[in-house]
Amino acid sequence: MVRLEVCLSLSVAGLLLCGVAQTQTPTLPDDVDRADALLKQMTTAEKIGQLNQPFYIKLPIPGDKTDPVSYEDRVRHGEVGSFLFLTDPKEINRLQKICDD
Repeated sequence: MVRLEVCLSLSVAGLLLCGVAQTQTPTLPDDVDRADALLKQMTTAEKIGQLNQPFYIKLPIPGDKTDPVSYEDRVRHGEVGSFLFLTDPKEINRLQKICDD
């Protein structure tokens, strides 16, 4: 029984270490240069907007005040980096194309 526990423990530890090793991919210098160039083009307000992750909720919640600014307007003005709990592919695609309008 002890031998089985030791084998299972070592197996789990090995799997965890393999997972960590696979998630660390080297960054190419070109990738860093492209990211730096993009960040230099962005305003401070745009950078802050990319950090914003509002909840995407379309259902009315009793006692909750509705935001006077629509999701679409926030996306147009660069005030949203991503939405939490948005899973509908059609809605995601629609919101992604707002800036192209």
